[in-house]
Amino acid sequence: MSLRTFILSSFLCLSGISVQAQGVSDQKNTIIQELQSNDPQNFKGIVRITADPGINRLIGTPWKNSSSKDAEYLKVPGFRVQVFSGNDSRTAKEEASGKDRTIRELFPDVKTYIEYRPPRWSLRIGDFRTKEEAMVFMQELKQAFPDFGKEMYPVKVEEVNIPVNNQN
Repeated sequence: MSLRTFILSSFLCLSGISVQAQGVSDQKNTIIQELQSNDPQNFKGIVRITADPGINRLIGTPWKNSSSKDAEYLKVPGFRVQVFSGNDSRTAKEEASGKDRTIRELFPDVKTYIEYRPPRWSLRIGDFRTKEEAMVFMQELKQAFPDFGKEMYPVKVEEVNIPVNNQN
């Protein structure tokens, strides 16, 4: 038997095994498909998942807004863009409110948050999962409001509200 014949016959045998293996794997469902199906035969046991509590913080906590029946969010750690911070008790609240109104006129779909943490009033914008998302939006804000640009920077917050995909 020549080397060429041996290599050719080995290749044909291996390709036949590969084709057969692909056919078998196409017929079986994954564990996710099995768990998502409504077939009672699939529910023969109990699946218990034990995970570190930090995993749940990364995944988020489902939360339903009480003011709107349809609004569902995930509460996860994330970022906002701080647009204003001031500690002059006489004018800081009004300045934060004025900037808030101005920004909401141009960006009505973006949430704004006026916060008071003694002795400072601050205005923070948006709910972003990553710092990069906050930075991209911050650049849009700087283009729209160049006068506010010097005070803008992303801030890490414990919880942001990320809309669930099934919202309208």
